[in-house]
Amino acid sequence: MIDKGVQKGINKDILKEILIDYKKDFSKRWKKEKFKWEAVKHFQDNWDIDADNFGKMFAKATGKTKTLLESNWNYAQAMIIKFAEFDAKSVKEMFINLYDEDKDIGERIDQFKSVAKDLFQKWEVSPSNDHPEWKTSQQELSSISTYLWLWYPDQYYVYKLIYYKTINKILTSDYIIIRNGSSKNAVDGFKLYDEICKELQSDNELRKLLQEHIDINSDYPDTDLKTLTIDFGYYINTVYNKKPIDTQPSKLKAINTEDKEEIENYEEDGFLNDVYMTDDQLLTIKSLLANKKNIILQGAPGVGKTFTAKRLAYSILGEKNNDFIKFIQFHQNYSYEDFIMGYKPTGDGFELKEGVFYRFCKKAKAQKNSDFFFIIDEINRGNISKIFGELLMLIENDYRDQEITLAYNDEKFSIPENLHIIGMMNTADRSLAMIDYALRRRFSFFDMKPAFDSNGFTKYQKGLKNDKLNNLIDSIKKLNIEICDDPSLGESFAIGHSYFCGLKKLDNNELDERLKEIIDYDIIPLLKEYWFDDKNKVDTWKENFKKALNNG
Repeated sequence: MIDKGVQKGINKDILKEILIDYKKDFSKRWKKEKFKWEAVKHFQDNWDIDADNFGKMFAKATGKTKTLLESNWNYAQAMIIKFAEFDAKSVKEMFINLYDEDKDIGERIDQFKSVAKDLFQKWEVSPSNDHPEWKTSQQELSSISTYLWLWYPDQYYVYKLIYYKTINKILTSDYIIIRNGSSKNAVDGFKLYDEICKELQSDNELRKLLQEHIDINSDYPDTDLKTLTIDFGYYINTVYNKKPIDTQPSKLKAINTEDKEEIENYEEDGFLNDVYMTDDQLLTIKSLLANKKNIILQGAPGVGKTFTAKRLAYSILGEKNNDFIKFIQFHQNYSYEDFIMGYKPTGDGFELKEGVFYRFCKKAKAQKNSDFFFIIDEINRGNISKIFGELLMLIENDYRDQEITLAYNDEKFSIPENLHIIGMMNTADRSLAMIDYALRRRFSFFDMKPAFDSNGFTKYQKGLKNDKLNNLIDSIKKLNIEICDDPSLGESFAIGHSYFCGLKKLDNNELDERLKEIIDYDIIPLLKEYWFDDKNKVDTWKENFKKALNNG
């Protein structure tokens, strides 16, 4: 692997302009961000590789790392503790090797990942056990670099790919990013941060600012400003990169303006080409969303609710920009603590953490001139009153930007005018026939129906030039008539068109095979559920589909 490193270095002028704002914001951010300096000192004070109970020691030593090792999507800390329960010796050796400075850093990182993967497979810590969210060993570059930084805070940094890419772009450096989580990414990331750190070290005002805030009893002194560099990188990504372009320095504004042009434009024509609706239907949806702020797209399986929701947002934004969109899915156990805020377990207790909707509202408030879209799949599966809590009233259009006191921290909070909520609901789910009245009152409901006869789908179908597909579509249309006429079902259970979308890139043989799969593994199982007490009806439609496929 060739180590190209930096080809043209960072743009120091842009860095210095960003640093001006960083120093202005430093004092007000310190209370929230000082945990980084606390985490290092706490780790140094409590780390003991020879501890009798390695898992317990590790939990205590990393107890102040907060979201660096533990969050709604990151379970690195929990996985190490779990591994230590099964094989403490192997886990100790993992860290001994990682901290061996006589060995190549890339090899150490790769070996740590490899051993963690082996432990994960050996002990079957998998979604089949008590933690379905643990789909991997969770020991990736971000967590491994965190372990390195905690033990060698004067040498390493916390590496996160998304931060690396943003900083690389904003400071116009030219590091090489390799796919698949290569350890070289972290090595180059450390070099990038070294360049930034060198500039920060030359700023005496910044040094003095840090010294004024450091508590020698609880904080790592950070004389080389390595941890400060980590925080500066975090600031660039989460604060500065999100600021409106007009408030950014001239050089950075020019970069972001260029980036804006790279984002694909997406107007109403794009929506109508992608989503099989009419001009009037699109106009109706947009009007409902503008007037109510909240809309639910409801319909049978396969009518394209999720696909439509995101493209509706794109069409209003005028571009395919996911920075202004957040997508989540409700379920029976989804809670206020997940959505707004609540106490979550940490290594040595509980900590108040912000939820996904809370954070997205804050993001929307910071950019009042842009529309933001919070998309909720399976919205009727959640307990709306429980999830929204005291904010349930505030999602109504008439109460936007009005403040209410949050339950956990007494903060005055509001939902901004520029935030729109788009929900999706499957009307064929028998277990969810009753809809929460609070949901009914605060959302407009738009029915989405199968669009086999729409101009868009008809054009798409003709373009495929496949007789088997044509026969199947004719059969599905007849099936939908029977479903709609069935008093135990109705139009809410009709088969949607999206089952047959996305077939353009297949050749005829591949298309024929795919059509058979759609019938055997999507449509027939659905009919078995619809007519669970009428096997003859299901068998009749099996035969109809077989004839359609054989006569093409």
